[in-house]
Amino acid sequence: MYSVDLSDVEKALRGLKAEAEVSLKHFRIAAEATSRLVQGGARKLAPVDQGALRQSITGEVLGGAVESLQARVFSDLSEEEVYPSVMEFGRKAGSMPPPSALERWVHLKLGVPEHLAAGVAFVVARAIGRHGIPGKFFFKRAFESTEAQVRNYWKAALDRIADEMARRMD
Repeated sequence: MYSVDLSDVEKALRGLKAEAEVSLKHFRIAAEATSRLVQGGARKLAPVDQGALRQSITGEVLGGAVESLQARVFSDLSEEEVYPSVMEFGRKAGSMPPPSALERWVHLKLGVPEHLAAGVAFVVARAIGRHGIPGKFFFKRAFESTEAQVRNYWKAALDRIADEMARRMD
């Protein structure tokens, strides 16, 4: 009679099952760190008028499995609010913003008295409609400036996964 000792194989199979849990745990840590880092960078780089855009920048980690894990950084201003996307990507010529959206800016930044702000806001909106405005790309620049650190977070997660799996195999 021949027999094969499969205890090592069974141990390896238990390890593979645990690997998904271990990987998710450490990748979630990396995703949360990534979200916080890029969020901080975007907040520093965001254009500031009243501070609403800067304060609206937030992050979250989505996904309950390694393959669906996402670290997101975004503005949580209402979906009707176009300001975050206009500040990020700019506005093409031919698309005039609503003058009422610029009245407070005209008053605060240009020093125009409130009772005259509506008229000046219309002139500014018309100029933006004719010429457009360039994007600030603060989200993109935040990601690019933190990319090396983000890579380090994920490399460290892989190292922690390997270490924990090695300890479990002993």
